[in-house]
Amino acid sequence: MKIRLNSARKARSDAGPSRSTGSGDTGAPGRWQALRRRSPDVRFHVAKNRYLTILRNDTVGGYLRNLPFILARDAATVGVLLLTSPGVLGRLWRARGRFREALRRRRLDAARQAHHVQGGEDP
Repeated sequence: MKIRLNSARKARSDAGPSRSTGSGDTGAPGRWQALRRRSPDVRFHVAKNRYLTILRNDTVGGYLRNLPFILARDAATVGVLLLTSPGVLGRLWRARGRFREALRRRRLDAARQAHHVQGGEDP
């Protein structure tokens, strides 16, 4: 067993430096570099889709439970957007109607699911 562990350690050390930041999130540097390399239009859609997905799919309890992590990532994203393409933040603000629509759809989905649970039919 010791021989195998030592061989694995040796193989990892021969592979060169890892991309780990030491925080446990080995993909973080790559994620931000990838975002910076994208066009402002793609950055807008990445940010927009993140918030639409959260609004449409996350529960209030799940959101509150993950709030510190969500806020940390959002602060980093806003920082990257401010430095690389501040116009994206303006576009997100102007697209706020889409976020309202996502909440409306979520409420409709919840009402439809409640109706199905009670044994009713689709309207």
